[in-house]
Amino acid sequence: MNFFTRILTGACCSLICLSAANAENYDKNKIGTFLSNFTECDYLNITREEMIESRDILVSFAMCHLDINAPKQFKDVSDCDKHPKECSYGDKKISDKAVAKVIKRYLAYDFNDFQPTDFHQYRNNYFYMSYGAKELLYAAAVKNIYALSNGNLKVTAALYNTVTEKKPSEDAVTITAEIKPYVWDGKKTWSLVSIKTND
Repeated sequence: MNFFTRILTGACCSLICLSAANAENYDKNKIGTFLSNFTECDYLNITREEMIESRDILVSFAMCHLDINAPKQFKDVSDCDKHPKECSYGDKKISDKAVAKVIKRYLAYDFNDFQPTDFHQYRNNYFYMSYGAKELLYAAAVKNIYALSNGNLKVTAALYNTVTEKKPSEDAVTITAEIKPYVWDGKKTWSLVSIKTND
């Protein structure tokens, strides 16, 4: 091995070691919880750019997240005799501020395009949805974290059914995600850059 090869090898080794050492400082459980907010709503192959380009996707993601994690924030739609049109929009409603807050928290994006979507009606500062059977929820168990040179994190994780499994099986579907550290509401967290399933 010549001098220049030794220098290059040593530099690469140092970079890899540094990345691994930095990644060890991150909490796998917290990052797994962050990613689960996407996987439980079946967002497994998507980028942040694709999400923010679609009002339908943004609102659907936020509504799904709130329905699973903050169901008490919804208000039931009632008195259909007096307000038949509102009842035709859905069984429950939630404020547009709550929807925008979720989008800001998980995608670092300021959303204010409050209009009906293909899936959710909008009226008087509320988005509507109907009650439905809860689908199986898939959580993410983080396996590895790598610190990237741009400051982001590359995360690999395995999915498991939270109803029937306590941890991923050996043949579980795995994902790779890139997330960006940032501060939301005065707290250190992450925003999604991309997520995809592995072949």
